[in-house]
Amino acid sequence: MNTTKAEIWNGYYHDYLIRACARGIEPVALLDEEWFDGKTTAYTCVLLRLTSEPVVLEITSGIGRVSRFVASNCRKLVCTDILEEALRETKNNLEQFDNIKFDVTNGYDHQKLSANQFDGVYSFVPSSILILSWSLPISLRLREYSNQTA
Repeated sequence: MNTTKAEIWNGYYHDYLIRACARGIEPVALLDEEWFDGKTTAYTCVLLRLTSEPVVLEITSGIGRVSRFVASNCRKLVCTDILEEALRETKNNLEQFDNIKFDVTNGYDHQKLSANQFDGVYSFVPSSILILSWSLPISLRLREYSNQTA
């Protein structure tokens, strides 16, 4: 039986949701504590690179730890993740923004995304790998990302 990447990661955020609820805090606040502060990450790694009103792609947006700080600084933010549960939580966390599109991906193939529509792409994943592209052509960067994760 072939297990999909989504099946492997299914339930990943469940523990965060339960522990955050028990403490009376938002799940993204718990991630800020246990990983790295989303605001600092957004400002030091993403926002300094943004041009005026960019269209930005976030690969593996999770529950919106970084997205919540990027959204107000771009014309459009496309949040992708392999987990529907993560994107549902991101939608809840970012409901005040009307410039966000959410897309469930398989985690490998980003070819369905039109590379020409993005001014930048970034990703922060649990193993702290950072993928940023504002200088390389986005089509090349998406292709490299898809090949690295396959």
